[in-house]
Amino acid sequence: MNILQYLLLALLVLVTAANLYALTIGKKNRNRAAANYRLTLQKLGVRTNELMKEYGYDFDDRHGYINDIGDGILLCFDTKKQVVGITLADEFYHFPYADFVSCKQNYETLENKLSNISVVIETNDAIITLVFGSKAWRRKSYLGKFLLQDSKEFCTILEGHCSVSEQQ
Repeated sequence: MNILQYLLLALLVLVTAANLYALTIGKKNRNRAAANYRLTLQKLGVRTNELMKEYGYDFDDRHGYINDIGDGILLCFDTKKQVVGITLADEFYHFPYADFVSCKQNYETLENKLSNISVVIETNDAIITLVFGSKAWRRKSYLGKFLLQDSKEFCTILEGHCSVSEQQ
């Protein structure tokens, strides 16, 4: 074999080793992230259950989200009393469907990077800002797309539930 074939073989071995390393480390990181996601939402669920008893709600529809710094957001709906509840680690927001005005996804674009991804909820009484992405992410990166999709989904679900009260 000539030198070129040896170099290609060495390159192939290095690429294979790098792929195997990335595969094992990537799987470990995904498992750790999934466990962290479940734990964060479980803690918010326990807190939400306590708040339900305190305020007399029965949140029968729940949607969980995680932002880029690992904080959870639990969007809950009491479909009988038509109340929205939003549970964060240190905050709890609740308002009737009828008080909902709008939900907007906001983000900044700088040098093809997304930053300050948030959702702004306007009610008759308050304006609530929820942070989904605080760091700068490339627009085409997996996490950048994921945060944009999650924040958009949050607004879509909230608008869908709150528009039910307008139809009745």
